[in-house]
Amino acid sequence: MQKYKWIGLLLAAFLLASLSFGCGGGEQQAEAPPDNEEILLSGETDWAKIEEMAKESPEITFYTFTYKDIFTEIASEFESKYGIKVNVVLAEANPTYQKVLAEQNNPQGTIDAWFMQASQVDKAKSAQLLFGPIDMAIPNAQYLEPTAKMYAEGTPIEGYALPLRLNQAVIAYDSAKVPDPPKSFSELEKWVEENPQKFTYCDPNRGGSGQAFVNSVIYWLTGGADQYLGEYDEQKVESWGTVWEWLNKIEPYVVYSSNNNDALDKLNRGEVFMAAAWEDMVITAMNEGQLPKTVKSILLEPGYIGGADYLAVPANAKNKAAALLWINFLLEPDIQSKFVETNYVYPARTDISIPPAVAEKMLPLEQFRKLRQPWGLPQYKEKYNELWLKNVAGS
Repeated sequence: MQKYKWIGLLLAAFLLASLSFGCGGGEQQAEAPPDNEEILLSGETDWAKIEEMAKESPEITFYTFTYKDIFTEIASEFESKYGIKVNVVLAEANPTYQKVLAEQNNPQGTIDAWFMQASQVDKAKSAQLLFGPIDMAIPNAQYLEPTAKMYAEGTPIEGYALPLRLNQAVIAYDSAKVPDPPKSFSELEKWVEENPQKFTYCDPNRGGSGQAFVNSVIYWLTGGADQYLGEYDEQKVESWGTVWEWLNKIEPYVVYSSNNNDALDKLNRGEVFMAAAWEDMVITAMNEGQLPKTVKSILLEPGYIGGADYLAVPANAKNKAAALLWINFLLEPDIQSKFVETNYVYPARTDISIPPAVAEKMLPLEQFRKLRQPWGLPQYKEKYNELWLKNVAGS
């Protein structure tokens, strides 16, 4: 009996020791290895490791709302370098957003990387559709223009998307008829009074160039852009009385256009000498013979609206590492230059210059960087579109 008693005690001691080891202090527990997403987003993973992970994916699917030809050309270079095929899919911006939203609860979506409009970034981030933050994972993110990297249409991005290109609204003018254009909003006021019916901007509800003009006037008359970024404040809208007063003051001397293209058509026909426009549209129209070669562009002081469009990875993308590699490739200096040279947009990077042959058609880079201002929050855009109809067009 004594023998069995000792055996029982030994078994009990063994079981107790086993339980103590299994439930003991953290130093005795093996931590679970990080999953791939943690590795990608840690900010400490060597980029070579991410490249290695990316090459496990033979192909990725990339959705874009524009530039299919140039993206396809770049995809060929990417495949030659990394052995990863990029399927470039051209689709309208909103249907792509709806597709990502519809696939949100699937274990894996069908889109790996996404070129989205700035207005979609906050919606997608708020709906938890985006993987990230990705800014610390991508080496080329450090070279991006700070405001465009931080805000998309006034809303904080928090690293969930990165700007690919910057575009700029301008005042386009025919230098043969306006040799000394106004350089500020105050000078524009004087010019339109002296040259009635020779300046046009479009209804802000029907064209982004009209929105940019009205938004820039708001910044000028109410103290700058910073107050319209980050959080919406209805009281700021109530301070726009001076904006409607000024727009109504110049209203008798202004011609309204129905949309962005109509403004350029009026400039081309000589009906007006100056027009609020998008710079890339102006240059493209000149190249196609739809505007006189004497047309030039300028930004009005104290500043004028410019925008951006963004690259992102859906939260349930199948090939996240390869998608990050693709985005970093699109932000390489030579790839950024391709967009500048073919589409007359500004690079999202601040450390590269514009080739002379292209630069002569665009705003001076110094003027662009000095006077460019970001869009305000979308809620402000909705308000000034609505109030312009009531207080200017309907007055």
